[in-house]
Amino acid sequence: MEEILESAGLPAPLRGRALLPPETTLIQLAALIEKCSAVLAVDNGPKNLAVALDVPTATLSGPTNPLSFNPRNDPRHVLLRDDSLPCIACGSNSCPTRHECMENISADRAGEAVLSLLQAARTSPAPRTPKEKVSP
Repeated sequence: MEEILESAGLPAPLRGRALLPPETTLIQLAALIEKCSAVLAVDNGPKNLAVALDVPTATLSGPTNPLSFNPRNDPRHVLLRDDSLPCIACGSNSCPTRHECMENISADRAGEAVLSLLQAARTSPAPRTPKEKVSP
């Protein structure tokens, strides 16, 4: 995983740390996401912002139903989940198996998905849908 972070150009002191202060506003977050080439997130608000802003996403999905909140049949939005578990997409906030659905998605698998999205964007950049610019 270290090689993936290094190849992405993330400085060593920032690797493995939160990059946004807690006081970041929703508008600031949207403005930052809009500048991204790809977003790796759990199935939550920042991922939904990325989709709305037409930024490619790799989504770590576990207890949520991905069919409810993810673009379908779009290679620019990759879903990462462990379909081998019988409880996948259970919709529960509590879990007797310590959320194996999320824990079973390796950092390497997530990193590879993001690298694949970045490489696809470099080789065949799809123009983003014209949208009103988000200002911080």
